[in-house]
Amino acid sequence: MDENITLHDATIVKLELVETYLYLTYLDWKEELKKLVFIDAISVKALDAIGEEVGDFIVETDNVKVQEICNILQESTIDYKLFKILPAWNRETLIEIIAKEVNFYVG
Repeated sequence: MDENITLHDATIVKLELVETYLYLTYLDWKEELKKLVFIDAISVKALDAIGEEVGDFIVETDNVKVQEICNILQESTIDYKLFKILPAWNRETLIEIIAKEVNFYVG
């Protein structure tokens, strides 16, 4: 599902971790509130992300960070991906999430 997700011109509203599900709420460019759910999230790095405007959403399947975290947790690296959310104004990483998959939240 992650290949269809675009967050250009979205604004991060909230991050919420519930057990192993990370919910990311954002306001899209049409001012509509939407939510993504990252399934089986095992690592999250987000500094000052709330209120930030997003530029890019990148998915990496072969990343050293995924290997390092999976080795620590004794999980298979095949199952996990690194999801990066970049701000609109530079190429610094705004949010990094290691999870199995991401979907639009309906519910």
